[in-house]
Amino acid sequence: MIGLVGKSGAGKSTLIKTLMGLLQPWSGEFSLWGRDPAVVRERIGYMPQAESVDWRFPVTVRQVIERGHYQPRWGLERLRGLLRPLTTAQNDAVEAALARLGIGDLAGTQVSQLSGGQQRRVLLARTIVKDPDLLLLDEPAAGLDASAEEDLLG
Repeated sequence: MIGLVGKSGAGKSTLIKTLMGLLQPWSGEFSLWGRDPAVVRERIGYMPQAESVDWRFPVTVRQVIERGHYQPRWGLERLRGLLRPLTTAQNDAVEAALARLGIGDLAGTQVSQLSGGQQRRVLLARTIVKDPDLLLLDEPAAGLDASAEEDLLG
């Protein structure tokens, strides 16, 4: 585990987005496993800052976690990806993530009804559902008390 620490506005989130291949470095080159980060993005699990998520969107906990299997594409392929049902293995992974984060009883709950700690658990479950090789967590415990932080990251 590696922690990235710095002042607000120092570029921590920008660095994470560069690691994800969402932003290009200003100069030089960057690679993960010897390849462009955008090419190996499916091997990376990214948990954004909870404050950057619109929690009012009408989806359930399960639906949010299921989207962890979705690989963004462009055009018609993107629409097919959104409409394609999950495989049995993907559904099993969703169930495992719900259990691992202790939120199985919340699966049918609208995310707008969750506490901050529960929302972070949902984001983490969405991040781990595809068993990534690299986890990038952007301020996963911001705003949580010590007990909730230990529950989330312990």
